Amino acid sequence: MTSKSKSESERASASGDVFPTVMPQPASIERAVGGVTAKALSPVALRCSVTGKGGSAPPASAATAVDFVQNAAKDMLANLEKGVTKDTLTYLRVRLPPLRNSSIPTIVPATVAVGDTVIEISDFDAGTDAASLFGIDESHALTISAKGQVSITAKTWVGALRALQTLSELFIWSGEERVWLVPNLPISVSDVPRFEWRGLMIDTARHYLPVKSILRTIEGLAALKMNVLHWHIVDSQSFPFMSSVHSKLSGAGALHPELVYSATDIKSVIQYGLQRGVRIVPEFDVPGHSASWGFGYPELVSPCFAAIAQSSQGVLERGINIQAMDVTQKTLLPFLKDLLDEVKSLFPDNFIHLGGDEVAASCWRSVPHIAKVMQEKNIDTAGLQALFTESLLNTALPSQRRAILWEESFKDKNLSEFSTSAIVNIWTAEGIQNILPHALK
Repeated sequence: MTSKSKSESERASASGDVFPTVMPQPASIERAVGGVTAKALSPVALRCSVTGKGGSAPPASAATAVDFVQNAAKDMLANLEKGVTKDTLTYLRVRLPPLRNSSIPTIVPATVAVGDTVIEISDFDAGTDAASLFGIDESHALTISAKGQVSITAKTWVGALRALQTLSELFIWSGEERVWLVPNLPISVSDVPRFEWRGLMIDTARHYLPVKSILRTIEGLAALKMNVLHWHIVDSQSFPFMSSVHSKLSGAGALHPELVYSATDIKSVIQYGLQRGVRIVPEFDVPGHSASWGFGYPELVSPCFAAIAQSSQGVLERGINIQAMDVTQKTLLPFLKDLLDEVKSLFPDNFIHLGGDEVAASCWRSVPHIAKVMQEKNIDTAGLQALFTESLLNTALPSQRRAILWEESFKDKNLSEFSTSAIVNIWTAEGIQNILPHALK
């Protein structure tokens, strides 16, 4: 979504801020500041119909896409009703103030009613499974005529979802008239995302999040027209992912036997995201941030307890992140392959994040047999991590999946040394300065 269009900027400067605000700002938006206002006694009563190109009936194969769009429309309108309590804000016990005042001179009295919404989707061949979300066309156009008629056109069902969200942002509640208003008609919005990947990362290892909270987060992402939930599901502190192939990972590594995510939980999160056009990308951080893996499988992690004690200064959080996997163990990569194959079976997205950040050199240097391997190969800890990463991508990464790695995996190494399909995830200022230019070559 791009900056405000020139025409609207000019009109806004002459008439004050345009109200209401659409977020993020669409690529193009035209509205008649001070124009016609439409009203609706209840958004829930509005109807939404879905058609094919030119108003044709959707094919039978499009039933799932049509359901997704119609359900999204119902949810959007219902959320408007829930968004305000018409008489009071219950937690404050005060009456809602009118939303019109002298500082917003862009609303005129309503003279028409908001009509039903017609959504035209031109491409019903776009998939309705989670694996199809990556790269799906999200472009859309929305018009509301001076008579209150609402029309949405989109290439795919996901584009229609984004347009519905924009539509919801054009409604305001009038505390004076006790009706919902859509001011500044006619309105014309055209939008396409500037960025294909618009995500938020959650961390459920350091602070377990109930599934209900994750679903609520997905709702928030959809409301902001974001499309990726980066699920940092495990870390040093805990391992809440319930693996069926390596059951002791969560059996010993979860914060509590009930603070885990089962296969059913994960599928429900993925389906909830799918219905809102939000992809779920899991992260299993290796070889650092891996202390919790060792709670159930101690042979996987480096026994660098002296380094942990020295770094912790009596604070567990400082010390627990020091422990890294013992990448010299021959059983490690087969173990990871089995786990990642299971992850692939549960998470349909094209990407798996494999971490690679903040591997503590002091851990590996303090373990004699690991130090010996580095000496024999004439490499430092960065070189050891590079060898591990190369082997991980070549032998353990599931087929039909692309790896994402934090920037540390590439420090001091030419990107060509790794799989050309690996994605660099930059998160520091240093990465922006030193790695991003190289990655863009």
